[in-house]
Amino acid sequence: MKSASLFIIALSFAIVSHAQILIKNASVVDVENKKILTGYTVLVQDGRIVSVDKGRTYKLPEGTKIIDAAGKYLMPGLADAHVHFFQDGGLHARPDVIDLRKIRPYKEEMDWTHQHMHEFLRMYTRAGITSVVDVGASVSFLQQRDSFRLKSWSPLISMTGALLTTYVPAPYKDLGDNSPFLLMTSPDSVRLQVRQLQSAKADFVKIWYIVQGNDTEKAARASLPLIQAAIDEAHKLGMRVAVHGTEMISAQLAVEAGADFLVHSVDDRVVTKEFASLLKKKKTVLCPTLVVYDNYNSVLSD
Repeated sequence: MKSASLFIIALSFAIVSHAQILIKNASVVDVENKKILTGYTVLVQDGRIVSVDKGRTYKLPEGTKIIDAAGKYLMPGLADAHVHFFQDGGLHARPDVIDLRKIRPYKEEMDWTHQHMHEFLRMYTRAGITSVVDVGASVSFLQQRDSFRLKSWSPLISMTGALLTTYVPAPYKDLGDNSPFLLMTSPDSVRLQVRQLQSAKADFVKIWYIVQGNDTEKAARASLPLIQAAIDEAHKLGMRVAVHGTEMISAQLAVEAGADFLVHSVDDRVVTKEFASLLKKKKTVLCPTLVVYDNYNSVLSD
């Protein structure tokens, strides 16, 4: 599928400079029906696909860019719905998991990550990923995000600010604009924090709903007023809310409070039919991150 990925990138460059594009003779990857549709024509107007047909005749205005895609594949842009740019894939980016700050200071790691963001983003488009959702960033990454939004080679980036959290790991305290966490202490202060995230132009709000101790239900319910305040304030401001809640009780309470997006699976018990029905009723999206723990174990055991 190398030609497909290259074709997607070429198309993204073309859309920048042409209001209307006609792509003919393409092999279209139909991901819904799991078919490859050969000899199709795709019409793009003002950056949006308006027609996917075979054998249709088009009356094209002057200046339309025509691309002959014979021998190439055209596929929908893929989306990576859970990334953290501050977790750059290096061992030094998670001092709360393995603390190597004496070997490489955290600020030095973050400076390196910011300097190489263009390389990370190009990797996505080369792989056919045209939308990326950062579900936990920082002020510094929000500021850098805007420098990429008009780049023709960059995927679309949706980004939260720092995570609203019930717990801040010690290595992430007092980091200023590099801090990925905002500690929730009271409903009123949480509402203020949400308004600050909106002012910083975060695309949505993320809550790190961490439950500690042996009595998970008691701990989850103790933090519930903070979760409810954050979700209510965000929705008043027209912002969606993603929640990290990996226990059944925290996930359930978050969905009942109006969470729009659960960013992980429940991992402490088998999901019930009642919970699945609750997700459908509330129209809450769940993104199962199936490889996280295996990859941590693989890295840390070497």
